Amino acid sequence: MRVLVLNYEFPPIGGGGGEVSKSIARYLVKSGVEVTILTAHWGDLPHYERVDGYTVYRTPSLRRRPDRCTIKEMFAFLICNIVPSLRLAREWSPDIVHAHFAVPVGPLAYLIKKLYGIPYIITLHGGDVPGFDPRQTDHWYRFLLPLTQPIWHQASAVVAVSPGLRDLAQRSYPNTPVSVIPNGIDCEYFKPLDHPPDVSGKVILLFVGRIAEQKGLTYLIQSLPALRSRTSMPFELRVVGDGPLRADMEALAESLGVSDCVYFTGWVPQSQVRDWLQKADIFVLPSLMEGLSIALLQAMACGLPVVTSDAVGNREVVGNGQNGFLVPVRDVRVWVEALATLIEDRKLRWRMGRRSRELVAKYDWHAVSRAYLQLFEMHVAKDEAIIHPEKCESLGR
Repeated sequence: MRVLVLNYEFPPIGGGGGEVSKSIARYLVKSGVEVTILTAHWGDLPHYERVDGYTVYRTPSLRRRPDRCTIKEMFAFLICNIVPSLRLAREWSPDIVHAHFAVPVGPLAYLIKKLYGIPYIITLHGGDVPGFDPRQTDHWYRFLLPLTQPIWHQASAVVAVSPGLRDLAQRSYPNTPVSVIPNGIDCEYFKPLDHPPDVSGKVILLFVGRIAEQKGLTYLIQSLPALRSRTSMPFELRVVGDGPLRADMEALAESLGVSDCVYFTGWVPQSQVRDWLQKADIFVLPSLMEGLSIALLQAMACGLPVVTSDAVGNREVVGNGQNGFLVPVRDVRVWVEALATLIEDRKLRWRMGRRSRELVAKYDWHAVSRAYLQLFEMHVAKDEAIIHPEKCESLGR
């Protein structure tokens, strides 16, 4: 089987959605599938390379930063890749197209199907779903909804990475079935250190992600002054990532008098994320909404207790009181209480961290990729049954 993967971001650029497509590709290749990935070029990355058995084509792009992509840059990726995606589909003849993100990649998969009859599957990650980030994208979706409806409808399958995201998607597209295949994690790579961390110094709180409104970092930083008064243990917050609100968050920490315990690392490649996770004591994720955070799964695999907002995409993963605490969205007071409880109790951190490691096992990439492979095989078989019914008489028996 041949699978053409379309994604406007792919490691080392982008965030969780790119890591997902990379991990699926790696495991599909191990199952004997031929995989080709079409993505955006950036910086001095090679335009063509073979990695872990799959092929990556990086096409010209107007993307300016490795860690984030604006709406205009997404639209530019779509326009720039109409011809390359159609040419690649014609010359390579994939059996199925896997489009990560309904916007901006979905239209390319739609055109490939219309011109060459190749079926496609869309995986939704969050920002491509109306209502996920209302302040940032809802005005765009009000305009795009009539254009995106046929793209969703013509897909052989639409997959969401969490039940909450599925429910959100079906509010805008009630006539399109949406299934759930969660994001995965490499539990062999992301794991706790073999030796216990140093417990004599500060307790390390770690945030990993884009510094954007949807991540809710404002409410976490606002909790820090009260947290200092609430606990006798010294602590610090390390913010790994970058984004449009970084300067605002740095100014907020300064204005609240906590800049001495908040450290911004900037954007780092995924290869360094594990190091930060293995050195941390508590993982924090105050997001307003999530698809299914890759950083959260990575933190759990590294054996960290987690404090997250009780938002869509988080509550499906975190057991409140088991491997961490779920905090009502934007509730600074409860953030203080939850963090203080963990900061003061090292044994509780250890027990919850061990439970995180147990809970994340079901998200192993082997199982997740196998679910995608079965989905691809089913829809390729269905497509062949329609085009060549004489070859597929036994289909469905």
